[in-house]
Amino acid sequence: MDETTLIVAGLAMLAVGGLFYALVYPYLSGDIKAEKRQAALQKSAAARRVGDRSNDPQQRRKQIAESLKELEQKVAIVTGGASGIGVEALTNSADPHHPSANSTVDR
Repeated sequence: MDETTLIVAGLAMLAVGGLFYALVYPYLSGDIKAEKRQAALQKSAAARRVGDRSNDPQQRRKQIAESLKELEQKVAIVTGGASGIGVEALTNSADPHHPSANSTVDR
């Protein structure tokens, strides 16, 4: 065997090893399964985000209106059914520095 045959055989083996490493190694190491798991997680996270937040303005208005009705009912229960009292009165009375919280005026 001369040197050129040995060099060609060595380069051919190196090329086959490189192809094996590039094409087969990801399957053997588990990289393909890991990528599939990551893709599945990203898809489910995107689906959850889309499902959680509704972009329909009418649905959002309806939900806000329902929340306000519930809040008004709670205020009515807390105040004993006093009419004319709103959410602002409750939140302002909780803040001692708010001007409407002080019922006495210094003269």
